[in-house]
Amino acid sequence: MSGWHRVRALAISLACIVSVYEPAYAQVRGTATFKERVTLPADAVFEASLVDVTRAGEPGSVLGRTRVEGPRNPIRFSIDYDESLVDPRHVYVVRARILVGSRQRFVANHSDLVLTWGNGRRVSLLLQRSNTPFAPEPGEVSRSESANSESASSETSRSEVSHGEVARDEGSRREHARRESARRESSSGESVSSKTGSAIFSGNLPCADCAAVRHQLELFPDGSYFLRRAYLGKGRDAVVDEIGRWTLSRDGATLTLKGSGDTTRRIAIGKQDTLRVLGSSGKKTPSSSSGTLALTNRAPPLEPRLEMRGMFTYMADAGRFTECSSRQSWPVAQEGDNAELESAYLRARRRDGGETLVRVVGRVAMRPRVEGGGSERTLVVERFLDISPGERCSGGGGREGGATNATLESTYWTLTSLGGRPVTVRSGQQAPYLMLNAETGRMSGWAGCSGISGRYRANDQSLAFAALMSMRTTCTAGAELERRYLATLRSVSRAKITGQRLELFDARGKSVARFETGRRGD
Repeated sequence: MSGWHRVRALAISLACIVSVYEPAYAQVRGTATFKERVTLPADAVFEASLVDVTRAGEPGSVLGRTRVEGPRNPIRFSIDYDESLVDPRHVYVVRARILVGSRQRFVANHSDLVLTWGNGRRVSLLLQRSNTPFAPEPGEVSRSESANSESASSETSRSEVSHGEVARDEGSRREHARRESARRESSSGESVSSKTGSAIFSGNLPCADCAAVRHQLELFPDGSYFLRRAYLGKGRDAVVDEIGRWTLSRDGATLTLKGSGDTTRRIAIGKQDTLRVLGSSGKKTPSSSSGTLALTNRAPPLEPRLEMRGMFTYMADAGRFTECSSRQSWPVAQEGDNAELESAYLRARRRDGGETLVRVVGRVAMRPRVEGGGSERTLVVERFLDISPGERCSGGGGREGGATNATLESTYWTLTSLGGRPVTVRSGQQAPYLMLNAETGRMSGWAGCSGISGRYRANDQSLAFAALMSMRTTCTAGAELERRYLATLRSVSRAKITGQRLELFDARGKSVARFETGRRGD
């Protein structure tokens, strides 16, 4: 059983309960028209059904239906259905017809796909003439049986039929729910959240200087996670969001969360539907309900807000952002500081649609899909910070979540950003670089016009350069870059390595230069 299946197995029993007892109703909306200029009789009835047609050769199961008495062209309708019964792997269609008495006078010329596989919740149907006898759909009694139960009063009869349809619809939903529950019990691939395909755990953990730390952890099947920690009693702003990757230990007993900023957390899988946070020593928190995260279906999907780094691309008037630490990819909303992000990308891009590393403060929020119905997670850029052409989340085209950090010394570091601005060189020119020799304590490199050398001192994260010299070769193309590069190196006091990326900071903690491993071609 895979790591994700082990985690999601915690959700099976609760998911079954949700399916049967806690319906989340939604609607499919549509319009049906017929070309013929005809006046329908007073007893005409329009019917539309939402049907699961996944199994070929079978009639399918009805998730919902609607009736419109005395319809007029065009016919606008909506079908209520229980969203928790929708399986993203299944195929759903809308069928429609107009009945007059015991005969089917009009029928949709095709069944429109909806809900899954990129299809939305709106349909447009064209009805064509038909004169076939009435045929009941799955879960529906025959019209003759219904007629035998009619009373003498037409109004009473119409009321009884209406209530009968409602009862049959509800019975159909319950039967479908029972089938879904049985299917979920036999499969460990179902999750609690039908909207995001994730498993959500929440609970309060002890806090030294606040009432408690409320945790909400959302685990995704692709190995990514969202985590929110709210420090209760410290105001509305005492909330910290984190995103990253999770892995499962070989014995299936422990989850390891690795987030942005080199944070690492370990969580033990407890009894059914629970997780327990481990301390830095690997020991469990004191055994109490306050130290437990429990599986829940009542918490809404998280909308984390934080500073993020990721690869941004822009094509056909649409942006997309792939976050470095979690590797999740989202469309970018046309709001907030998105215009500034797009402008920076268009100024720096090398080719249409090419990926460029950017840094933003943003929020991952649910927004309507651009195409089709429903909603999806979307990045809302609240503040654009900077762009780094030529850089990636990690060296070698990898991603940040699982990359091994490079070493400061004996590594060829290529300069990619200086003073918050990307470094570009002309074709045929050598890119500025830096190398540190651990045996001699000396540095060497290229500054744009000539070679440079000097001494350095590194201790933990501190880094300082001294006695920097250049060969003072006369040139014009790289003279200004060389001057700025040397001045920046003299101001450095700290270094940070993330994956295959080196970032240098001055004494005030301001980022002054960025490098990536490896030589760069022209």
